[in-house]
Amino acid sequence: MSDLLYLGSQSEPRKKLLTDAGIRNKVLSHKSDEGFEYDGVNFQDHVIEIAKHKMELLVMPDFKDIEDAERGIFVLTADTLVRTSKSNIVLGKPVDRKDGERMLKLECEEPVEVATGCCLELKKFKDGSWTTDVQKAWATSSEVEFCIPPEFYDYFYNIKPIALHCAGSAVIEDVGSLFLKSIKGNYSAILG
Repeated sequence: MSDLLYLGSQSEPRKKLLTDAGIRNKVLSHKSDEGFEYDGVNFQDHVIEIAKHKMELLVMPDFKDIEDAERGIFVLTADTLVRTSKSNIVLGKPVDRKDGERMLKLECEEPVEVATGCCLELKKFKDGSWTTDVQKAWATSSEVEFCIPPEFYDYFYNIKPIALHCAGSAVIEDVGSLFLKSIKGNYSAILG
């Protein structure tokens, strides 16, 4: 079995976490639009379902390119969402800068829960297709108090333009740490 983890996520912080942990990884694309409406169920269950949905819609590698396809490969999908703690508003990725600023304003008004759902599967190539041998799914969440005053939006987005592609339009690493008030939970879980 390969020691390579196939990652069904385009998240730069997620790829960096794996690389920093010494986990070799290769990115796979998926066809999920990640646009699940939150219906008030358990928030962690919600992000798990999104991660599972991504797994169902992965573009799997050609089995001919994988030495141990019949023995199996490990594939991980994940998704992170942010939810305001008091008003229960779910914040995904912003559609544009104006939407990102709306999210940053909300995050200054109340703490947010950052939840990441993960789905890990051992997939094997059998009878001409990839099948799931084992699946594990879980979620982690932490609470963050984060505040970027409007006069710092340009500064923040110029230094961290990736924030416009992140749930809640915020990042806590690098310059983002300047705007952190508190974290209740795990720092790396917040990164995704």
